[in-house]
Amino acid sequence: MLPQMPAPSFTQLDPAPLELVVCQVRHEQLSFPGQEAWFAVHTELRDTYPIIEPHVVHDLALNVGPHGIQAAGEPQRGFRLKSADEAWTVALLPQFFALESTGYTSWTDFNSRFERLVDAVERSLSPKIEQRLGLRFVDQLHGGDAAGIQRWSYVVDSAVAGVLNHPVLGPRVRGLESTFQIREGDFDVLVRHGAAPEAQSYVIDTDCVRQGGRMFERHRVLADTQALHSLALQVFQSCLRPEYLGSLQAKK
Repeated sequence: MLPQMPAPSFTQLDPAPLELVVCQVRHEQLSFPGQEAWFAVHTELRDTYPIIEPHVVHDLALNVGPHGIQAAGEPQRGFRLKSADEAWTVALLPQFFALESTGYTSWTDFNSRFERLVDAVERSLSPKIEQRLGLRFVDQLHGGDAAGIQRWSYVVDSAVAGVLNHPVLGPRVRGLESTFQIREGDFDVLVRHGAAPEAQSYVIDTDCVRQGGRMFERHRVLADTQALHSLALQVFQSCLRPEYLGSLQAKK
């Protein structure tokens, strides 16, 4: 039997280490004769995201043939909505919609914005099948008392930092890049973490997803987004040394 995940702490950290937050809902391919549906979403959200611009995403596929490896696949064309300060972005494309922030302040704020987006998409674009729900947090940690990359052994949990704590190899490490995957219930988590030589920050990139087709239902999307947020907190907080996490929480 697996050990139980620790309960997440919802205390806001100070300083908040988050550099990027993205929540994406992938659905079936949508097809519209015109652009009115996209503009209808913008009309609902214009007070928060006044900027609208075309957005193209290339789904990269590789074909191997007599002329070598060639890129294939049709570009996905849609729109991108931005806040006036461009710290918040909404992506609207035929196969997914997403909310992205480089100015994250709190989960309450982010979730409220995401709920408005889901409502606007449901009314104007009417997706029928939810294929994938993802929530990603990219944290950049600062601190540590030692010089060089070894400083992060005082920030990151010893089991996660791994080789940094090795008595022989640890002092010789110049850079660290590692990944691990876990499964918790219906959700998968991919964690990328590490630091470059002489880096001033340690990156923990936590990508939580629910995969598998099901009917697009607002309440299930929002409920699972909340569950993914709790799971992301559990994983992120488990990656840190308790004393370092406590120092960030105590500053509030």
